[in-house]
Amino acid sequence: MNTNKTKLIYQILAFIIPFVAYIVTLAPTVTFIDAGELATVCAKLGVAHPTGYPLFTVIGHLFSLLPTGSVIYSLNLMCAVISSFTLLMFFNLMVFIFTKLKLNDDTWQTTLSDNIIYNISFATTLILAFSKTFWDTSNAIEVYSLHTFFIVTNIYLFLKACNFTSADTKENLLLREKYWLLFAFVLGLSFGNHLTTIFLSVGFLYLFFAINGFNKLAFQRILLLAIPFAIGLSIYVYLPVRAENPVLSWGHPDTWDNFYRHVSGKQFSVWMFTGTENASKQFSYFTKAFPLEFFYAPLILVILGLIEIFNKSRKLFWYTLLLAGFCVLYAINYDIHDIDSYFLLAYIVSSIWIGFG
Repeated sequence: MNTNKTKLIYQILAFIIPFVAYIVTLAPTVTFIDAGELATVCAKLGVAHPTGYPLFTVIGHLFSLLPTGSVIYSLNLMCAVISSFTLLMFFNLMVFIFTKLKLNDDTWQTTLSDNIIYNISFATTLILAFSKTFWDTSNAIEVYSLHTFFIVTNIYLFLKACNFTSADTKENLLLREKYWLLFAFVLGLSFGNHLTTIFLSVGFLYLFFAINGFNKLAFQRILLLAIPFAIGLSIYVYLPVRAENPVLSWGHPDTWDNFYRHVSGKQFSVWMFTGTENASKQFSYFTKAFPLEFFYAPLILVILGLIEIFNKSRKLFWYTLLLAGFCVLYAINYDIHDIDSYFLLAYIVSSIWIGFG
C-alpha cells in the first residue's frame, strides 16, 4: 500500500474512533453551566453572555436544524463532530512536525519510517482525544470544542507559514504568503469564537520574530496580516445585528458602549487578576488536575519529549514551552470554578510533547 493511502486510512481512523466514542458517551440533554443558554442562542440566533461567541452561535444554529428529534442533542452532536475534526487536524499537525518542519537552520532529519510516524501521531491523537477535559468538551454543547479546533488549526497553519526560507523557490515563497494570509484570517475567526485565543500570543510572537527577524519587513508583514485578521474578526458584527432578538440578547449590544463592554468581557473582569492568593489556588488546582488529565502514565513521556525537542530544535522547544507556559500563567489569574477548559492549550501542547517522547 502506498504512503498516501496509508496516511488516509490513519486520518480516517483519527476522526472515526474518537467520534464513535463521543457519540456513545454523548449527553442526551442539557448539561451544566452555560449549556442551556448557549443552546437557546444557537437555536434562536440570540446573543450569548460576553464575549458573545458569534461564530459558535451561527454554526450552532445550522446544527440545530438537523432532524435528530432534539435541538439540544443536535447541538451536543455538533461538539462531537467539531472535536473529531480537531483530532484529524492534530494528527496532520504531528505528521507535519515529524516529517517536514524546518525552522530556518533549526532543522532535523528523521530516521523513522512513514509507518512509525503515522503510528506515533495516531497514538498521540488518541491520548489527546481521551484526555479528561478534551473528552468533556466533546460530549455536550460548549464553546470549547470550536476553541480547540481553532487552537490546533492556528498552530498548524502558523508552522506551515514559518516553514520556508529566503532560499526557497519563487513558487514556494508565494505559497508562504498564502499560508500567512490564511493563518491571519483563521486567527481572526478564532478570536471571533473565544478571546482566550490570546494564550497563543507569546509563543507565536517569539517564533514569528525568530523566523522573520526583528526588523522593518517583519512589522510590515504584521500590518499586512492585520487585513485578513480583521476580516475574520468581523464576525462580531453579528452582535449588534441580532441585539433586538426577543428571546435572549445578553447585554443588548446595539450601542458602541454596550458592544465594547460585551466583546471585551468587562463584567467578568472582577474575577481577573485578583491577587496572588487566588492565582496560587488555581495553580495548585492545575498541578493536581494535570496528572489526571492523561491518567498519569503518558506524563512520563512529557519529560522525554521535552528533552527530545530541545535536542532537535531549540526554536520548537521554546515555542511550545511559551505556548503552554503563558496559557497556565494567564489562566490561573481567572478566579472561576470551571477553570479546566482554560488549560486546554497547555494540554494540547503536552500531547505534542508526549508524541516526541
